[in-house]
Amino acid sequence: MLPAKSGAGGLPATEPAVAFAAGSGYELEQVERSSRLDLPVAPELLDRLESEAAAGAGGYIITGWDDTCPEDLVRAYAVLKARMSTDVPIAGMDWEGEDWDAARVREEEQTMARGGVQSAVTAALHSATGELVAYTVLNWRPGVPASIAQQDTLVTAKHRGRRLGTLIKVANLRRAQGRWPSARSVLTWNASENQHMLAINIALGFRPAGYEGEWQKRLG
Repeated sequence: MLPAKSGAGGLPATEPAVAFAAGSGYELEQVERSSRLDLPVAPELLDRLESEAAAGAGGYIITGWDDTCPEDLVRAYAVLKARMSTDVPIAGMDWEGEDWDAARVREEEQTMARGGVQSAVTAALHSATGELVAYTVLNWRPGVPASIAQQDTLVTAKHRGRRLGTLIKVANLRRAQGRWPSARSVLTWNASENQHMLAINIALGFRPAGYEGEWQKRLG
C-alpha cells in the first residue's frame, strides 16, 4: 500500500493509476472512501437515530427546502457553503477557500435546474441566535433515477458535538425518499480521517464501495 502523506489510509501501490501518479511526481495526500447506502432505509432505524440524536441537540430547529433556498436564509447559506471549502478535512492539500454570496447560490441553483438536477437540503438553525449552523445536500437526476448523490454536509465548529450531523442527515434521507421513491441507493464520499462523519454514515447503513486518492504535485 502507498500511504497517504498527510491524511489517513492508502492505495494499492501497484494499481496502474496509482503507479502512474506516483511515478509522475504526484504525492498522495488524502484517501477518500466511497460508501453506498441501500434504499429505502427502515423507518425504525431512522426513528431510533433521530431520537438518540435529539436528546443531545436541544436548542436547534431543523428546517429544509427543495431546489431553492428560501430568501431569508440564502445569505447565511452562502456563508456555510464558503466554510465547506475550508472546514472539512483537507489533509496537506494546498486548498484555497471559496467565495460564496447569495448571487452565487442562486446561480448554482439555476445551473442545476437547467441540467435537470434536483436537490434536497436540510439545515439546522440555532434557536437562540437564528444562525444557520449546519446543512446537508442530496442530489438526484431523472436520467439516473435509481441513484442519489450525497453532496455537502457541514456542521460549523462551534456547534459540533451536539449530534446535529445525524439529525440533518436523517431528516434529509426522509425528504429524499419521499420525493424520489424510485431511488435505490445513496452514494457518498468521506476523507478516511473524517471518523466522525464516517461513524454517522455507518450508523445509517452505508457500506464501503471504493476508494479514491487526492493527489498533489508541488512545482518550483
